Amino acid sequence: MSAAVIDDGRGNYDLFDSQGYLFKLFTDVTVVQDVAAHVEFFCQFPDNSLTMLDYGGGPNVFSLIVGAEKVARYVHSDYTKNNRDEVEKWRNMDPKAFSWKDNVRRILKLEGKDGTDEEVLRREDRMRRILEAVVYCDAKSDKMIADGYEGPYDVVTCSFCLDCVFQTVEALTEAIGRLSALVKPGGYFVLTVSGIIDDNETPYFYDQVPVAGFKYDGYLLAPARCYVDAFKANGYAVTRQVVRPYHHPNLDVDDAIAITFGKKS
Repeated sequence: MSAAVIDDGRGNYDLFDSQGYLFKLFTDVTVVQDVAAHVEFFCQFPDNSLTMLDYGGGPNVFSLIVGAEKVARYVHSDYTKNNRDEVEKWRNMDPKAFSWKDNVRRILKLEGKDGTDEEVLRREDRMRRILEAVVYCDAKSDKMIADGYEGPYDVVTCSFCLDCVFQTVEALTEAIGRLSALVKPGGYFVLTVSGIIDDNETPYFYDQVPVAGFKYDGYLLAPARCYVDAFKANGYAVTRQVVRPYHHPNLDVDDAIAITFGKKS
């Protein structure tokens, strides 16, 4: 289920069908994310002054929805131009953009609100106001993010990205170390991955995953403990990890996600 890009064999990732991906996987974000865990995470912060980066966020603004009430400045980043353009279409209220209204309503209700039309409009308005920029990033490059957006940030989220970009736990662990430059001391790195396997299994890379009409490069399957170890190896205290199995009806696959919350020392 992971991966925000595909490769046509020539290194051209911009053939990715961003809207197809959203319609196939994110019509109901509660299927592919543990929304309650994210809501509880943001509830710990007393005010709305956080700075936040969604790294490799694809065309998906879930992190913006769930963090909006606690964040003053938000930056969205992705490698693929189609994905960045899809977020810009939503920000500019393009009628052809994927609608996040139903997902906003679901998240509002999980926050204990009524999820009325007025509340949905207020949340989307705040999301647009705090969204400072939609920028390029590349987790494999020394230049990890566009100039001027290096942070550091109070919160960096990264969902369904690193587990597709890196084919081994060791490479992913090194990437977390490099991306730590984007996180303030005392700040948080929140990593969401799919492909969680049993603790006694050996990590491996599953190649050529068909989603949204294309073949993904694939994604890493690993035990959840590997991600705890990856954070600890880079000096983070793991404050929580949530593992949740799910079945996605549009893909007819059984999978499991892990959300690991790391606090930088």
